[in-house]
Amino acid sequence: QTAGTIRASLAERLAYLRFDQADADLLYSLQPLVQQHADEIVRAFYEHLIAFDTTRDLLRDEAVMTRLVEVQKVYLGEMFGGIYDERYAERRVAVGRTHDRVGLEPSWYLGAYHLYQRVLFPLVTEHLVSRGAGQGEVNDSLLAITKAMTLDIDLALETYFGAYSEALRAEKERLEVLTDELQGSNAALNDLTERLEDRVRERTSELLDSEGKLRQAEKLATIGKMTSMMAHEIRNPLSSVLLNLEL
Repeated sequence: QTAGTIRASLAERLAYLRFDQADADLLYSLQPLVQQHADEIVRAFYEHLIAFDTTRDLLRDEAVMTRLVEVQKVYLGEMFGGIYDERYAERRVAVGRTHDRVGLEPSWYLGAYHLYQRVLFPLVTEHLVSRGAGQGEVNDSLLAITKAMTLDIDLALETYFGAYSEALRAEKERLEVLTDELQGSNAALNDLTERLEDRVRERTSELLDSEGKLRQAEKLATIGKMTSMMAHEIRNPLSSVLLNLEL
């Protein structure tokens, strides 16, 4: 899918940058100079990177550092290779994908291109002037380098943005799942609440009914007690009368 996007839009990107065959030819003519000074350029590049804590943390492993030095040499060679087709674009996208995977933020990535400009521009200018080139040729060459770097940045940042969009999409899906689960839990909780309320009402009614029966029984017991007392009070006088009659 990514490759399809690149194939469909690479020509438009080149046209938008006014990156044409003349620029490609200028860059290719500078390739021998860049390859001759590749060690110097890459060394200056990584010396600058390790001067900062964030980028230095990514380069602590010596084996990784050695491999990246060689990768950067190849990268520079391709930038001045004179061919800027779909395969070139796909390799730049892969670079952006790698940087995103290792956690290199875009701000550091963009700053690296500025560093390359600081190293390459004086080198190229001195080389061209020493060959008798006029200011126009120097400006065209520096502009061609800027166009190539801008193309690389464009392609790599698309990978960053794609990764961010994918992360946001995944987070959105995760939140939707959690929302559905919460809604399901709320429905179950509401159902349980309703059943508990029904049970409380039933139990309250039973208790009230029992309380009414208990009060009725207490009333009957009181009446029975009063009746017994009255019968006792009545019996006592009658007993006295009957006793006197017998005497």
